[in-house]
Amino acid sequence: MPERTDHSWIDTALHKMLTEPSWPARLLCSTAACLENGQPFMVLDIQTLSDAEEAAKEQVLADLPDIVAQEAEDLASLAMPMLRPRETGGEYALRLRAIAGTV
Repeated sequence: MPERTDHSWIDTALHKMLTEPSWPARLLCSTAACLENGQPFMVLDIQTLSDAEEAAKEQVLADLPDIVAQEAEDLASLAMPMLRPRETGGEYALRLRAIAGTV
């Protein structure tokens, strides 16, 4: 009769993969947090959004292998919605968090 092996480490890894947000989702949420912590009631412009994205990349992707970081950045960029006229940073952050749940 074969020996019974303990596969609890597989269950743990699978649980972690299924419950933790993906790297692109983390990047979008971190960008949202940067926007919310800045001036969430001011109309958002491209430069402010770009600054928030760069800060998020530094926080989320810093310790990842280059290939993983690049893929996360690419997928997050594809998911980023277009700015709406007169949209505030807080409003855009809400949309980013909603999208983050889908990537």
